[in-house]
Amino acid sequence: MKKLIFQKNNMQDIMPIYSKYGNMNIEGGDYNSAIGYLLSWFRAFPGAYDTYDELGKVSPALTTQNDIHIQDIIIIHNDLSSEANLKIKEAIVEYGSVSSYLLSKATSEEGTPTGYYNEKTNAKYVNSTEIGNHVISIVGWDDNYSKDNFLITPPGDGAWIVKNSWGSEWGDNGYMYVSYYDGSLSTDPDQCMIGIMLNNTIQYNKNYQYDISGISKFINEGKQLDYTDNFISIDDDMIAAVGTYFNQEGVNYTVQIKVNGKIVYTQKGTSEYYGYHTIKLDKYVSIKKDDSFSITITSNAVLYQNHQEHTIKKEHHSLEKKIGVAIILLHVLKYTHCQMKFKLKILKNIIPEIMSLQ
Repeated sequence: MKKLIFQKNNMQDIMPIYSKYGNMNIEGGDYNSAIGYLLSWFRAFPGAYDTYDELGKVSPALTTQNDIHIQDIIIIHNDLSSEANLKIKEAIVEYGSVSSYLLSKATSEEGTPTGYYNEKTNAKYVNSTEIGNHVISIVGWDDNYSKDNFLITPPGDGAWIVKNSWGSEWGDNGYMYVSYYDGSLSTDPDQCMIGIMLNNTIQYNKNYQYDISGISKFINEGKQLDYTDNFISIDDDMIAAVGTYFNQEGVNYTVQIKVNGKIVYTQKGTSEYYGYHTIKLDKYVSIKKDDSFSITITSNAVLYQNHQEHTIKKEHHSLEKKIGVAIILLHVLKYTHCQMKFKLKILKNIIPEIMSLQ
């Protein structure tokens, strides 16, 4: 497995109060804004291009020749069940690590011992359900890690191997053990674990989008819902993929594409996981510069935004009484009209230059 380290400075840009990606109340990021930042292709690239400065608030690097376009993100709710544990382990194996919330005051703060964190064993267990206030990375696990290593004895053995962000001098070279039964490890319904998926390697070259603030709330009225985003093409392109969020695995969906008011393509499928999924189209859809085109998705729920200042107002989904922006992300191939027919014939033999729409 190839190790990929993202730059931290650009991700830190989502944290300050004065950043348009940040929290308007306190200085600090969350998984919502981080997801929006990555999926919107905002300056995600290898850390070698931008050395981390914990005191810096605005990264000097804007873009590189090796920018990383994130296409898919899996979301996991941790209810402390064996099923949730299995999903977390599978995500670690498949995607390298899983980001999670936990209660930071349960660890030692400035050398002051707490009742949850064992400084001798670098082991932590919170024995009640708590809202997390700090984000860490789960990078592994040990099913046989003894429950006797914790200050408070959990119901059983087993611990997650967690990488913190407080430097190598903290904990066990920057790592600690968190019990499988820890009640602050993304157990709150509004806090999730996320895994970044890098198995879609198609090089899309554009990303049409309206919203950059990440996941918020789902509208779910117990029936199939339609939601639509409208765009004007900025060039001669080919729509190659459509991205959106699903609130669970196994959701039947339909993607419909209109160009200049005419239905030109329809594709059905089933969601593979809870999270954001880029749906590769079985057939690419040609659009010309200044074409008006729309993407309608029929699904069991609509994800919307209702509070971000930078959200662009537009035609939303069919639930007109709801306030918010339905999130659809699209991906397109870039060709001139005279090139299109020839290159489509040899797509299996080349890596096409593709554009993404969101």
